[in-house]
Amino acid sequence: MHGRFHLATGAGAARVRHLRRRPGVSLTHFSGEDVAITVHGRPALLPHDHPDVPALEKVYVEVYGSSPFAWATDVLLVRVDPVTMYAHASEPGRFPEGATAPPARPRPVLVRRG
Repeated sequence: MHGRFHLATGAGAARVRHLRRRPGVSLTHFSGEDVAITVHGRPALLPHDHPDVPALEKVYVEVYGSSPFAWATDVLLVRVDPVTMYAHASEPGRFPEGATAPPARPRPVLVRRG
């Protein structure tokens, strides 16, 4: 949502402890075998009372049919604030806006903050 990846996890999960110690994260989202989007960035840990949570919770309910906070008692949302993002399409011609030959190596998409 809004150019960010989000995930729900348990506040006591090992991944949360790791993110608190070493705040760097990489995630990849695959859409079948057609598209992959990878983000490298910094995590923002969002407890239920965070001001961004109501809008995110609405999306979770629309997509998954329930709030992530109903799944367990210690749920925490994680937002990845991107430093770089990469996209890969196995058949770029299927996506007319970017119908160019793929570069020899991935190029980062720079995200300006501010």
